[in-house]
Amino acid sequence: MSRMNRADRIEAFRTGAETVRLAWEAVPEAARRHRPAPHEWSPHEIVLHLADADVNGYLRFRKLVAEPGALVAGYAQDDWVRELDYHAQDPDLAIELLRAIRATTYPILADLPENVWSHTVTHSERGNWTMDDWLTTYSNHVRDHLAQLDEAVEAWRASEG
Repeated sequence: MSRMNRADRIEAFRTGAETVRLAWEAVPEAARRHRPAPHEWSPHEIVLHLADADVNGYLRFRKLVAEPGALVAGYAQDDWVRELDYHAQDPDLAIELLRAIRATTYPILADLPENVWSHTVTHSERGNWTMDDWLTTYSNHVRDHLAQLDEAVEAWRASEG
């Protein structure tokens, strides 16, 4: 990955929590728990997922930096939504958790020595996973799920007639 591309992705990572907060605040109250279909997530669940995903990302990043070659685990995200009863959790706290994770990770990420970019770990679902793979995943994750959130809100608007 080029330095410019990395810099853009690092910036997307840095601003991700604020982007989520602004998107969440724009969701009409009545749409927040609306699931577009039985097995699709509501905006509320998407916000909680973003925080839990970043908790996993926090650990994966640190393993990449400090323990190259380590094993990092995938997780059953749909099970987390259901078993952790995301609708019972506070999305504002989830956004604050997301903010804190990114705020503590960003300074390390922004100043990584060049040799650390060659570190890899073994992801239980993806196999060999590089620092650039991690950055691509977590710099795009908010954007991808906010598109899903927008689709859920549009489905709610359509259902309201």
